[in-house]
Amino acid sequence: MKKLLFFLALAGSFLIAQPARAQSAISVVGTNDTLVNTDAETFTVRMAKVYPTVAIQAVVTKVSGTVAGYAISQVSVDGTNYVDLDTLTLTNVASQTKIWTYSNSPYLYHRVRFTSSGTTVYLPAVYIVTR
Repeated sequence: MKKLLFFLALAGSFLIAQPARAQSAISVVGTNDTLVNTDAETFTVRMAKVYPTVAIQAVVTKVSGTVAGYAISQVSVDGTNYVDLDTLTLTNVASQTKIWTYSNSPYLYHRVRFTSSGTTVYLPAVYIVTR
C-alpha cells in the first residue's frame, strides 16, 4: 500500500510540475505551384493576433533543371508595405530549407517571396508555427 501511495504521489507531482505550453497548430501557408525559370510566387499569412514567437519555414524541392534564385522573409504592419528581413539564396540541390524565428514580433503580416532564375523547375512551400 505504501508503494502504491508513493507511486501515485510521484505521478501526481509530474503532472503538476509540467508547465502548460500554448501552441498553435502548424499552418501550411502554401505549396500550390511550381516555379519555372524566372517565375515568382508569394505566400502571405495574416496573423489573428501578435504572438510572442513566430517561426516560418521555407522549403524548396527541386523538380528539374538548375535551381537558382532566392526566398525572402518579409513582414508588414498594414499588409501593403513590406520590409525584407532575411534571405535564403537558392542553390542547385535536391531540397533546401530555412527557418526564420522572430521573437516579440509586432507584425501582423508575414510572407515569403520566392523568385527563381535560370532554367529550373521547383516546388516552394511555406509552414508557420506560432507560440
